Amino acid sequence: MRPSASTGTVLATRGDSGANPGAYHLHFCVATGPSRPQYEPRETVPVSFRNYQTRGTGVFVLLWTDVAQGVPRAGQVLRRQGTLGGASINGAAIPNGFGSIAAKVTLKGPGLPAANGVITLTVMAPCGEPLRSKTLPIGGFPAGPWTTTIDNVPSHDGLTVVASYSGGWNIPTNNGTVAGKSSVIGLPADTTRNASIPLAMTEGAVIK
Repeated sequence: MRPSASTGTVLATRGDSGANPGAYHLHFCVATGPSRPQYEPRETVPVSFRNYQTRGTGVFVLLWTDVAQGVPRAGQVLRRQGTLGGASINGAAIPNGFGSIAAKVTLKGPGLPAANGVITLTVMAPCGEPLRSKTLPIGGFPAGPWTTTIDNVPSHDGLTVVASYSGGWNIPTNNGTVAGKSSVIGLPADTTRNASIPLAMTEGAVIK
């Protein structure tokens, strides 16, 4: 799983690579998908920071301006001081960027799973990146439904929950699969959203 940042997490250290010695700077960007070819396309998005200072320009170069919350612009010089405050603005709590999905898997058939079978639920981002996974044992409920809550899911629009089954099946699958997929879910921070996933057998080709 990808790492998650929270208040106080060190994201990067500045340096002068690719510039004149002493020209310390930082290249930073957030994108809608990981920078890996299999997750294209993606686009960069603005990032809001809290409690920092910007340095003036020209005759005001020695002056620093407090910023409670803002989006830094290219070319700005920023700094952070411990007296500028913490992770809240005007006393309001800041969403932590995660939510939960209450998943319900319903058997659509044909056939029934074995008692030792396992359903694996995976929350997928729109770009195809797996965000969170959780296993759900069949146990003594061969006809379902099976429910669980997947916590610490990154807040995002366009999420889906994919179910895949492993284990015995009481009728031949002919090398087919048993799987399912939810409809698209939007997950705001600090909320729980429901997801319904149909679990069905797809019969494979019969080899003659």
